[in-house]
Amino acid sequence: MATVFQWSGKTTRGVIESGEITAAAKEEVAAQLRRKNITPTLITE
Repeated sequence: MATVFQWSGKTTRGVIESGEITAAAKEEVAAQLRRKNITPTLITE
C-alpha cells in the first residue's frame, strides 16, 4: 500500500529541500531522492 512520506534533504550544492513523496516504503523514498542527487536527512510518514 502506498503511503505519503514527508522528507527533507540536502542537495549536492548544500541547499536544504523538503517535500512529499508517495511510496510503499521509506527505502523507496530514499532511493528516489538519491536519484535526484538529494541526500535524505529526514523521512517520516
